[in-house]
Formats: sequence, C-alpha cells, structure tokens
Amino acid sequence: MPQAERLCNDALAIDPDCDVAVATLAQLCLQQGKIDEAIKWFETSGKLARTEGELANAITCAYFLYSPVKLCYEKRADDR
Repeated sequence: MPQAERLCNDALAIDPDCDVAVATLAQLCLQQGKIDEAIKWFETSGKLARTEGELANAITCAYFLYSPVKLCYEKRADDR
C-alpha cells in the first residue's frame, strides 16, 4: 500500500482537488486503521464530490467513523 499512497500523494501534488486520489487515500487509511486520517480524507472527499452519490458516500463514511468504530480501534490500540 505504500506505493498506492505515494501515487495518490503525487496526484495531489499535481492537482490538489483530485477526487479519485482523495477517495483512494480515505479508503487506504481506513484499511490500515488510521481512523483520524481516514475521517480527514472522507471529509475532503465530501467537499470535492460532484454527484449526490459521491457526497452521500463520503458523509456516511466520515460520520460512521466518528461513532463506535473509532472507539473500537482506539480500544484495540490501547490494549496493545
């Protein structure tokens, strides 16, 4: 995944509003358990959304992560 993140960051260096790179980074961070970063990227994705579907997905993911999922990840990290 480091290569995917690097490619997304390269794309954002060229175009800071690259919605595909932002959405991909949100998903990558989520898969890696980087919840705070994922929330940030999902919120940015919502701001860049061009359709209602994209906006709904970004908002749903961002606010879902504010809920018990984030607490679960934090608890797991504390248990280590």
